[in-house]
Amino acid sequence: MASARRNGRARSPQCCNRESHLQGESVFTDRLGGVVALTKTLARELVGKGIGLNTVCPGPTDTAILRSFTEGPDGAKILEGLKRAIPMRRLGSPED
Repeated sequence: MASARRNGRARSPQCCNRESHLQGESVFTDRLGGVVALTKTLARELVGKGIGLNTVCPGPTDTAILRSFTEGPDGAKILEGLKRAIPMRRLGSPED
């Protein structure tokens, strides 16, 4: 990761919406929490070498995975709740 010039940047794109605790997400959210914690720890360890690390955490995004969690009779309520928690009041799109 470090080069001879002793500086650089690394980014770790993640879905950090682990606050939602949807059924069936335990392994997914556990992995995400670990990646975010690792990125923070490495950022502290490598800052003295001029290496910066960031975790980029987009919000809920309209994808097939999200739609699979919102199928069923309560799906519309779940989606509306997600949108209310987002300042722009809309889901992200993969193009965003």
